[in-house]
Amino acid sequence: MNPKVNLKTRLNLEANLELNLVLASSSKYRAQLLKEAGLNPLIIKPKIDEDAIKIEFKDLSPLHVAQKLAELKAEDIVANTNLKFPFIVIGSDQVCVFDNQIFDKPGTFESNFTHLKKLQGQTHKLITCVCLIYQKDKNSKSHRINFFDHTELKMKSLTDDEIKTYLNLDQPYDCAGGYRFESEGHKLMTEVLSEDKTAIQGLPMVATLKHLKNITTQLGCELI
Repeated sequence: MNPKVNLKTRLNLEANLELNLVLASSSKYRAQLLKEAGLNPLIIKPKIDEDAIKIEFKDLSPLHVAQKLAELKAEDIVANTNLKFPFIVIGSDQVCVFDNQIFDKPGTFESNFTHLKKLQGQTHKLITCVCLIYQKDKNSKSHRINFFDHTELKMKSLTDDEIKTYLNLDQPYDCAGGYRFESEGHKLMTEVLSEDKTAIQGLPMVATLKHLKNITTQLGCELI
């Protein structure tokens, strides 16, 4: 049950116009989704302090926190990287929300166990926000598009041993939800309400590809 993107896409460059597609992320999951779609972005990790930003904007809703992080990731790359024109920078952030609280990436087995212990038998949300910043040349203004995906997942009731067995299998310590849905994590769920299950992996590809196609047309390229 691996929610892969079935669209095979590539960049058709017109008039020798080379498009620079940049993923403002160190996430191997987002990079893999783009590669499965036939794209080969330059991957640059933004230099922002996500924990400090979450503290600064702790009074905002989880949606607005995720959107702010997605924007700051993309803005950091645009401001601090010598990008060649034309470019599109993809910034994305995902938060796991339960009881209106943001669950950070577990990081360790122990934290992940506590994480899943709270989520088991309950419904939680994954909010994935994306910010696309693009610019044709140095004489034109940059533009941006913001969008998000909201997925609800209900996790089945799990014993402590079942949680430990899963964690040893997938080791999903770097995942916002504390599970790898595309691997064995989907087996933990009894219900998933989502318009685009690729968003669970960190990037809603249906909407992303739609916007990339529109942008590349504006920039003089074509996404086919």
